[in-house]
Amino acid sequence: MEWETLHIVAAAGFVLAMVFGAIANRTNFCTMGAVSDWVNMGSMGRFGAWVLAMGVAVAGTQILELTGMVEMQESIYRSSTFGIVGYILGGLIFGIGMTLSGGCGQRTLVRVGSGNLKSLVVFLVLAISAYMTLRGLFGQFRIDFIDSQAIDLTSQGIEDQGLAFVLAGWFDWELTDALRWGIAAIVSLVLILFAMSIKSTRQSGENVFAGITIGLIVTAG
Repeated sequence: MEWETLHIVAAAGFVLAMVFGAIANRTNFCTMGAVSDWVNMGSMGRFGAWVLAMGVAVAGTQILELTGMVEMQESIYRSSTFGIVGYILGGLIFGIGMTLSGGCGQRTLVRVGSGNLKSLVVFLVLAISAYMTLRGLFGQFRIDFIDSQAIDLTSQGIEDQGLAFVLAGWFDWELTDALRWGIAAIVSLVLILFAMSIKSTRQSGENVFAGITIGLIVTAG
């Protein structure tokens, strides 16, 4: 049987999810855990792993885009609509939810895989609530009071939310490949160097391994 693109993507996604789950479970990689360790115990080890993953992911995805291997502008995250109200309100609600449920969505999935029944309930409620907000009971509220407040970046001459596009639009710079490569390099290097400057991250093989591998998994995704 000849595999179609849809089958290949689905299979690759499944494999990446399995690898991600194994690594996250082994290293305790968690967004909320990273923040709570820092705030409650003064330990920045997991926070550094989280930042390192971002730095590696930024470097990897930008290399793919700038070499023409993928079209990141077609991603929903790079649209010309900047939903600032949704970002702030959604971030606050998500943060409160993480705290009440004892972990972020990613950690919830890992715990579901390990047989945690509480996390299974959290996962089901999370999925149902997300769908209700997207197309169900809360959908009209989102459209009327949140999406309606979004900023149309094209009105300011900005094509999408990519940092190079935004800076070029704001400062009337020419959007060259050199500018895009430079911004990508600066952002990724700052994130990676910041992460590695944290002693508890640098001295922990698990944290370094988690940051690098999860950043690469995001790139592969």
